Amino acid sequence: MKANFKPLGLAAAVAAASAGYAGVVNSAVVANNGLGDLALIPYYTVEDGFGTGVHIINTSAQTQVVKLRFRRGSDSMDAMDFNVIMSPFDEWTGFLQKDDAGLLSVSSQDSTCTAPLFEDGNFQMPNIYSSGAEEGYIEVISMGAPDSETAPLAVNAKHVVNGDPLNCQYVEDNFLDQALALVPTDKRGVVDGQTTVGYLDSVTATGVVTDKEAVTTYVDGGNVLKVSWFIRDANAGLEMGNDAVMIQDFANSAAMITHQEQGVYSGNLRGFDFPDLGGSSPSTSMGTLQRGL
Repeated sequence: MKANFKPLGLAAAVAAASAGYAGVVNSAVVANNGLGDLALIPYYTVEDGFGTGVHIINTSAQTQVVKLRFRRGSDSMDAMDFNVIMSPFDEWTGFLQKDDAGLLSVSSQDSTCTAPLFEDGNFQMPNIYSSGAEEGYIEVISMGAPDSETAPLAVNAKHVVNGDPLNCQYVEDNFLDQALALVPTDKRGVVDGQTTVGYLDSVTATGVVTDKEAVTTYVDGGNVLKVSWFIRDANAGLEMGNDAVMIQDFANSAAMITHQEQGVYSGNLRGFDFPDLGGSSPSTSMGTLQRGL
């Protein structure tokens, strides 16, 4: 690895992260019980055959929308991010590695819904951001929770079918940018930081199952995430890891749902770049391009 992983190096990095981010947003503080709504993993690497794993636990009885972001070490730029939509008491593990072609991707064997959806268990880092991203750090941010477990997103994300979520495609639809809809009548996507529209199956009077647009309203997810990490070289049989630095009350009692499905490719950075550590989500609506309901 390029990084010089001395015994005190990681401890210093964790201390720096704690000092740098505690209190950045409102009254956020470093957790003393290992739980929070923001987790900071101070280092990841895919250099020299190493890979980095992330383990997230939703310790609550609420469905949680969690953003996982990889920032490259060369300039702290957002190199890859996606949402993990975790049902109550769900666990998710992903592993970042570099393949023989030099491509960086996260793989997971979990069936938990993501946005965008993983293809064949993988989500590839966009090539335009992968240069210099072999090392960096990771943010895990709680974006909010449906206000009820009967809300459409919670219903579709719950593991009920052979241990798999009911319908991850319906979950993913909630994180579209409404402004990019192909037809004006398609309302799927993010309305604002506390509201999305997706599909929920509806049975007609004749027994036909149809797609029905349905609203999900979100609230602050609370300090319920537990995050850990590990760095592994399977060929050499080496592994190390630790708990992430957990921050509490980052969200300041408000949901922070943003566009994720198209993100930066839509030209709307409110999806790809938010929430961020410099001030959370924009305080206003998601933008004038939103048509709303």
